[in-house]
Amino acid sequence: MRRRGYVRTRWPWRSAAYLAAGAVCGAGAFGLLVTLILVGTVLSVLLIGLPLLAAICLAGVPMGALERHRVRLLGGTAVRDPHPALARPGFVAWARTRLGEPVTWRELGYLFVFCLLLWPVDLAALAIGLLLPVGVLYEAGSVAAGVNGQVRLLPGWEISSLPQAAAAGLLGV
Repeated sequence: MRRRGYVRTRWPWRSAAYLAAGAVCGAGAFGLLVTLILVGTVLSVLLIGLPLLAAICLAGVPMGALERHRVRLLGGTAVRDPHPALARPGFVAWARTRLGEPVTWRELGYLFVFCLLLWPVDLAALAIGLLLPVGVLYEAGSVAAGVNGQVRLLPGWEISSLPQAAAAGLLGV
């Protein structure tokens, strides 16, 4: 962070893209997981929902693959797939193999942690890291331009003069 021109490099922008992708993927995965659980639970009375509830056990496999590719946004290469190759083709052989692997259960655990905790943290970090400085610059610029007479930037901090607007603008940068 001490080197000059850090903001012009690709690292902060790749990090922001990683956080944005995490927030979008996490919200989608959370919605899909909640839908699978609700529909599977409601339809389990008719025995139709039992395969949906069983599919939740395998829901971590695509999420793990997506996360391995999402790591590339940070500048590295995609992480190697830890699942071994299948001995026989077909869905039943695939499901039986995947359910017997420890990697599948780790990916399922990651899916639950990601859906319940990590994507809101990604969203909060993105909002604080990008939106707060932009908001500070906007409000300070509007005071400096004389658009608003007095702006409450943060609770307990009002900007009403040009020097305060300049200080807030520097804070935003």
